[in-house]
Amino acid sequence: LQGHCNTYAMLRPSLSEVKWSLHSDVPDTPVNPGQLKDEGNNAYKIGDYRLAISLYTDALLASKDDVRTVLSNWSQAAIELESYHEALAAASASLRIWSDDKAVFRLCKSLAYLNAYDLAKDILCC
Repeated sequence: LQGHCNTYAMLRPSLSEVKWSLHSDVPDTPVNPGQLKDEGNNAYKIGDYRLAISLYTDALLASKDDVRTVLSNWSQAAIELESYHEALAAASASLRIWSDDKAVFRLCKSLAYLNAYDLAKDILCC
């Protein structure tokens, strides 16, 4: 994303105070973030994208393990809900942790939905 000074401006709206978790805060009892991620994947597979995002968010809050994968999955579920700014932010956060083809694809897909075709093309052609 280097060389694209408008990237921060594009990501800024997605960092607003949107509460994606269905829970008010992290549960008091210990939870397995991997299990939450898997439950999120199952919710995604049956088309319950809001539940998937909630479970992915809870997994992120519960642990830093698998954060990259959870963010990438969260991004895809947000794309399915047509929440492209949120998908862009999650894919970008995932890529800041580790470069991953899926996260790059999801980032570019989000950019394309936001009509930032040139930026998506530049990223894919790097």
